Amino acid sequence: QELAFSGQVPLQTDIRGLASLGEQIFVGGANGLVQILTLQGQPQGSMQEPGMITALKAVEGWIFVGFTGAQTGMGHVKAYNLNSKDGTTKTYDLVRNPQTFPAAHERGVTSICIAGDALLTGGLDGQVRSWRLQGEVWQPTDEAALILGSEVTALLFDAATRCMYIGSSVGEVKMLRPPEKDGTTW
Repeated sequence: QELAFSGQVPLQTDIRGLASLGEQIFVGGANGLVQILTLQGQPQGSMQEPGMITALKAVEGWIFVGFTGAQTGMGHVKAYNLNSKDGTTKTYDLVRNPQTFPAAHERGVTSICIAGDALLTGGLDGQVRSWRLQGEVWQPTDEAALILGSEVTALLFDAATRCMYIGSSVGEVKMLRPPEKDGTTW
């Protein structure tokens, strides 16, 4: 069924990402704007990032926005906690190391997915990185990343098989099983 606002989303730019959460749709644009809409297409607010939106993911009160920094070309991920304890929206930048590397990826973020209790991000740098929620902040699981050797273009986690699928810029899809001994998390 086609929605009434099809083609009428007020972004004035290329649409680069879509996500939904409850009664809201999040539309990310090349201009760095994430527009928040009702299911009927009515604007409810927006978030502005300093670069082109490249990935969006919404899950359990969190919105994750991947973007390429306009000045640096690095891949950034911002997490918006819509269900914080004090009732306000909290924002967090996912960074590998605040002192030495203030970004999530060396190049643009292309994909974001949830795998059990982990957040996975893929990038043009050919890396898949894993993040875990500690308190209210998403932290990298370690400095090591899965390095694909070509640009990561898509990520998918299948909960039934607990396998991760990684799409690449060279036309390959790789399937990986969880690294943990119990096979439940990434």
